[in-house]
Amino acid sequence: MKRIKNGDIIEISLENSFGFAYAKYLKANLVWKGLNLPDILRVFLYTSKMPLTNTSVINEELLLFAPISISGSIYKQQWRHRIVGNSEIRIQDYFLPFVKSKWPPLDPDTNQWVYFENLGDTSTLKEASYEQVRHLEFSRQLALQNLPFKITLELMKLEDYNIETLKNNLSWIEKAEFDCSYDLPPYSKLPDEIKGRVASI
Repeated sequence: MKRIKNGDIIEISLENSFGFAYAKYLKANLVWKGLNLPDILRVFLYTSKMPLTNTSVINEELLLFAPISISGSIYKQQWRHRIVGNSEIRIQDYFLPFVKSKWPPLDPDTNQWVYFENLGDTSTLKEASYEQVRHLEFSRQLALQNLPFKITLELMKLEDYNIETLKNNLSWIEKAEFDCSYDLPPYSKLPDEIKGRVASI
């Protein structure tokens, strides 16, 4: 696989007849200078049954879920993908969502919630109610090998699948992602003012 560059568009092969999904790769140290962030993907609200030859058909403003930090090597073949184009860095690419966490994070019995700005900047920690942050992604880095599963899960929500039926056939790493994502409402259906932001009560 050729070396990935900032702004590259990645085609991701999905299972369950969903075809192919598409995401934009953002190299954090080039886009957000001064912030200590892992690299980020913007996964588009777009799928194709056949591999694309022209990425101009993708509306880059519409996302399947909020921009997300990633972990793992993008070159490992644990997930099927290829680079299909490159897109200039645009205004919407600079958007960094807030993320949520239980607090303290290692206390299984806690009912307290907090959120962080800039995809997990711990210096920005603020308390909130669950209803204010329910729609936010958990503070974490998404393992790249789990990316196709995360995408499929969010697509199934949009098509009103009963995602609870998946629970009995998941690997441990898929189960961890399922637990992070199953209660999230579809990102594309949220009001614009709370996409990646805390809801006011």
